[in-house]
Amino acid sequence: MAGYENPPYPGIVDYSDDPLLPPWYIPGWTAQDKINIQAPQTPFQWTELPQTLTRVEVTGNYCDGTGNPLGGYLTFEQSDDLLISDPTQTPTTYFRVPKREVGDIPISQTIAWNEEGSGKIYLIHGQLDVVLLATDNANVTINDPLTSSNPSEPISWVYHVREYLMRGLKYDIAVPSTTSPVDINSLIVAGTVEKNNDWNRGY
Repeated sequence: MAGYENPPYPGIVDYSDDPLLPPWYIPGWTAQDKINIQAPQTPFQWTELPQTLTRVEVTGNYCDGTGNPLGGYLTFEQSDDLLISDPTQTPTTYFRVPKREVGDIPISQTIAWNEEGSGKIYLIHGQLDVVLLATDNANVTINDPLTSSNPSEPISWVYHVREYLMRGLKYDIAVPSTTSPVDINSLIVAGTVEKNNDWNRGY
């Protein structure tokens, strides 16, 4: 079985490339579960949203002046509620996606899975690696019934990003579907950068 021949550390076995996911990689797993689940075959963690949607891997590097990797985490919040349609279904299926903190971890970054459901995307050895829904996907419209009389406005939304580390920033990013992976610094919307005053040493 993979991982037995050359474990990364003495006494530790790496099961991450096995065909079945071990319990500690499965959110919500309990001792009452009878079987494990199959490990995903795709590079991203897919949801029940339409498979036709484009997701983009966003990366970044954070270090000090001597090259030491920084710790901390980032959050990514949609700027608006979204309405996603799936025209491949008959009748057309709709998904309402409320504004909230989002972000998936690539399958290769299982060490960061402790963010599951928290909205916190942790830096691993100073590196950011997160999968986000592209902001230019077709069949996605803004749908905020509290602020709009038109539930299907033309698509124009971004992610509000906050860096939770010393001298961290907050800014907006637009994530086009043209390139993946892409560095987060190339996605920042001009004029949106500010100091993140929400950060403190207690996280």
